[in-house]
Amino acid sequence: MSNTDTFNRALRSDIRENGLTLENAADKAKVSLRQFHRHIRGETKQGIMPLETAAELRKEGVMSRETAERYIEVIKTVIRLKKKKGRGNRRTLTIKNLLHR
Repeated sequence: MSNTDTFNRALRSDIRENGLTLENAADKAKVSLRQFHRHIRGETKQGIMPLETAAELRKEGVMSRETAERYIEVIKTVIRLKKKKGRGNRRTLTIKNLLHR
């Protein structure tokens, strides 16, 4: 089983544990239900859920810390995360927010 499959299962489990439907989770992620389904199935450009969507789910309390850590492992394998100095690096700040909420 790949890291992506593990992340998707963990995310679905988190959604169920919070008593939400996929539609409610999509609303909390501020994306349409159709787009949310695509994110979960990996039918996006890079094959993973966009960082902004994952960060929004974490901020809203839908995604657990463990699932957020799995997501970070997935994106490390798909894209390079460059560490840039400065507060204006949106990607670095978003990843930091994933874990520290």
